[in-house]
Amino acid sequence: MMGIRVVLVEPEGEVNIGFIARLIENFNVDEFYIVNPKANIISARRFAARASHILDKAIIVNTLKDALSNIEFSGCTSAKVGSPGDYLRHSVSIEKFAELAMHYRNIALVFGRESVGLTRNELKCCDLVVYIPTSPKYPALNVSHAVAIALYELFKRKSLGELEKLEYATGLDLKIINRYIDELSRTILSDIRQREGASTAFKRAIRKAMLTRTEAGLITVLLRKTLIRVKQCEEKRAQRKST
Repeated sequence: MMGIRVVLVEPEGEVNIGFIARLIENFNVDEFYIVNPKANIISARRFAARASHILDKAIIVNTLKDALSNIEFSGCTSAKVGSPGDYLRHSVSIEKFAELAMHYRNIALVFGRESVGLTRNELKCCDLVVYIPTSPKYPALNVSHAVAIALYELFKRKSLGELEKLEYATGLDLKIINRYIDELSRTILSDIRQREGASTAFKRAIRKAMLTRTEAGLITVLLRKTLIRVKQCEEKRAQRKST
């Protein structure tokens, strides 16, 4: 059964922290991580009603990387949907994220600061960027409202259960693919920005595809053999130049 972790990055409001604790209890969330809180967690207890014990169990960490440890699939929420040229903010809806999440043993949803959301470096930490469809006139939701909608979608999808019998790729399978993508990008692309963009785009495409383990294995073989062939060509080219 899929485990769910909610991550708040530098929350600034005690009211929101308390309300989110209630939501975590409402929707049976397994873990609650808070990155470098800017509000008083103890004061937030009065807004948590009968879920104040959730705040007692909250895990406080210093960085988003720490909050995502041992997570197979993660989504950073953002009200800003990227333009065609901004690959980092290319996003999926919360409904799509919930569908993809069903194929992992544990997932994390990350929510940013009330004032400025998440930085670009923080968005890079997650497998996908996730948005909640709202009016373009005022797309930004209060963080506790965003958490409520997101957890409802996950809870609904989780309650339906998995109907398919296929064995899907695990987090480890996808990490292996990610390593080959990174190495292949470093080997082929000299431009740092182009390399980073291509690598991120490829990884996110893989995440969106809901690969079976068989498909993941075949892609891994293809990437590994492509990398070997490229390195062999580079070595031959270097030898020709030296002679």
